[in-house]
Amino acid sequence: SGVTAGYGVEWVLLSGAPPRKIVVAYTEPNSPATTGAAGLARGAEILKADGVDVIYGTDTDTLNAAFFPSSIGETHTFEVRDLGSTTTRTISMTSDSITIDPVQNVKTISTPTGTVGYLTFNNHIATAEKELFDAFTQLSLAGVDDLVLDLRYNSGGYLAIASQLAYMIAGPSSDGETFELTRFNDKHPTVNPITGTLI
Repeated sequence: SGVTAGYGVEWVLLSGAPPRKIVVAYTEPNSPATTGAAGLARGAEILKADGVDVIYGTDTDTLNAAFFPSSIGETHTFEVRDLGSTTTRTISMTSDSITIDPVQNVKTISTPTGTVGYLTFNNHIATAEKELFDAFTQLSLAGVDDLVLDLRYNSGGYLAIASQLAYMIAGPSSDGETFELTRFNDKHPTVNPITGTLI
């Protein structure tokens, strides 16, 4: 369903060992990360979480609890340095039920060789189906010549969504072509281990 507990921010751990570096990769619209005083945006670096130094701190339990709340209604404080800023600010965020927006940043870019479509696709989840259809309809009406499909933060999901996405890109010329083929190893030569049916 694409609903989870959190702030609506995707963290990127650029360095896991001290000196650590954790920055904002992207945010979900209308989430605790983007509304009110938090105002987090891509590239913001987190320097402290609940008073613990992110860069050199050793209290990783406190850091993990702050970055990844386990339930709704948890409030944690962060010291933030926004991208391009030399100053820091302190914010508080309360975890909430976050609905993931899997398709974002649908736009066109004019280039000397034609119009390029761009979209960010973050999750192959069921709710992405309509959003992908709407995005490709928008880009098709805009007459794009090329497409940038940004999958850098996509962790995968349903093969059916991947197949539909591939068809929307390739079009009718892909009819009859194989997109994906499931094969089991020699431990399951005749029976699908998931469904129990004969292969």
